[in-house]
Amino acid sequence: MELTDDSELIFDKLEKEKLSSESKKRQQQLGELIENSMIFEITNKGGKIKIAPQMVLKAYQNVYMDSSSRNYVSDQEECTKLNYLDAFSSLITEDDKDIVNRFEKNLLVYNMFTENQ
Repeated sequence: MELTDDSELIFDKLEKEKLSSESKKRQQQLGELIENSMIFEITNKGGKIKIAPQMVLKAYQNVYMDSSSRNYVSDQEECTKLNYLDAFSSLITEDDKDIVNRFEKNLLVYNMFTENQ
């Protein structure tokens, strides 16, 4: 049995999927992500792993408000899901407090974005 790596296909798909640049739709997406962060969790031997709603807000800020962020997108541009996921991933990997659950947190964020697709 041979294992396959679908990561390139997943990244290509996320790069093609755009999030609306319309303010009301962005706010709705933010609300959905915050709600998903409170619902989605992974349980392992160490306990429950979740994404903090504050991280969702920080990623939103990095994408839509902080022009010095590498993930910043202006109001006139549509953001790709991959760019938004990268904003989360950067926050997760820069977090010095939780170095053990980085993989699980990235998986949670991916699931938050792909739920109901």
